[in-house]
Amino acid sequence: DQRRWVAQTGIGRRIVRAPADLAVSSGWDTVSGDDRDVSRDVDRDLSIAQVVSDAHALARQDGLAWVLVIDDTDDPSEPLREGSEVLRLMALTYEEVQSPVYDRDPASERFGDITSATVTIRRPRVTVSLGIVHHSRLVRVAGLWRDPTAQDPPGRVGADLSAIEAYWYAISDYEQTGQSIAEVARM
Repeated sequence: DQRRWVAQTGIGRRIVRAPADLAVSSGWDTVSGDDRDVSRDVDRDLSIAQVVSDAHALARQDGLAWVLVIDDTDDPSEPLREGSEVLRLMALTYEEVQSPVYDRDPASERFGDITSATVTIRRPRVTVSLGIVHHSRLVRVAGLWRDPTAQDPPGRVGADLSAIEAYWYAISDYEQTGQSIAEVARM
C-alpha cells in the first residue's frame, strides 16, 4: 500500500511530502500596480500555503487530489456565486471525490470537463457526505504526467502517475537497462 509506505519510510516522505512543502516554502507575492502582496490577509486566513502543500503531497502520493472551496452558501451543488465569502479550502484525496459527471455536449465550452462529483470527506473519527458538488467548487490537482494512452491505475480512474509509481518505474527501468547491458557485454 503506497500510503503506508510513505508514512513508514523516510524515502517515501522525501519523494512525496518534501517537494510539496518546498513548492510553497518561500511564499509568493500578489502584486497589483504599486501594491505588493494584496492577497496576504486572504492567504493567511485561508491557510492557502498549507492547503496547496497538502493537495500537492496528496497528488504526488496518489496521482490525483482535489481542493474543495467552501463558501457561505448552503448548497454545494450550486455554482460558486460571485462575491460569496470563501470560508475554507480543503485538500481532498481522490477517494473523497467520486462519481464525477462529465460534460458530454461537443458544442459546450466545458466538453469533457467535470461538471459535478459526489464528495464524502473522510477524516479520522468523522465522515461527512456533501453529496453532489458543483465543479466550480472543486480544483483538480494533478499528479505527475502520465501517457494519456496508458490504462488508468487500478481504482484510480482519471488519475495521473504518483511519485511513488514514477520512483518504482525508474528503479525497474534501471534494473532492466543494467541487465540488458550485462547481456550485451557477455556476447
